Amino acid sequence: MSIHTNINVIFGTEQKLSQRFIDILSPESYSIFMCSDNDILSAAAKKSYSGKLVILCQTCFEVIERIRRESTVPILYIAEKADEYSIIMALEKGADVVVQADIAEVEFAARVKSMLRRSSTMRHVTDYSGGNNLSSGDLSLNVPAREIRIGSRTVRATRIEFGILLYLMRNRGRICAVEDIYRAVWGVESFDVRKTVVEHIRRLRGKIENDPRNPEYIKVVFGAGYVFTDTITASAGGVFSSAKAV
Repeated sequence: MSIHTNINVIFGTEQKLSQRFIDILSPESYSIFMCSDNDILSAAAKKSYSGKLVILCQTCFEVIERIRRESTVPILYIAEKADEYSIIMALEKGADVVVQADIAEVEFAARVKSMLRRSSTMRHVTDYSGGNNLSSGDLSLNVPAREIRIGSRTVRATRIEFGILLYLMRNRGRICAVEDIYRAVWGVESFDVRKTVVEHIRRLRGKIENDPRNPEYIKVVFGAGYVFTDTITASAGGVFSSAKAV
């Protein structure tokens, strides 16, 4: 399967489920490619994505996971019900944004436009210049290589997870609001993004923390946001050392 370079949006689903969303986008004159889940997985296996955005409408979570194994293309997942389980599972598998099927037309169009704008400029808007390495205790980041290491172990992380950690480490000791994290890493203004950011941080903690329920590095400041705390500061009983995982 070949997907041409002029494609803006790839819909991987059955047409009857996504026709509403295609109609919403029709005034924007996007070049939209409709395909089945099997076709979109075939494209992923051949690394032939050249579209700027994949929209999956009520598909199985395994489709998201298999796409993400082969591509960093932004994924917007439309859930039948945006309950906590659906949001967590879709994000866990690799979706960038999750919306509910009854989302307002204006909001859906705005989300797609913002994701396409980000995709057309760069895959990830976090600035990777200005220093080759960052470290704290056993945790180190090789910025140009976009690599995370815990001691001698390399941590496999998504571009979003790496971007979050890079942003927090560059702002270590400073409380970072959820909206600021989203704006810096996703590259777009936030709508209702708390669950999205919280889930990505939960997954990141699972990869870098010895005890994700009692994190050493990424701590929550209730009602304010997150803060990256050096392990030396934390062990000394710093102001954020008692904050539990959220």
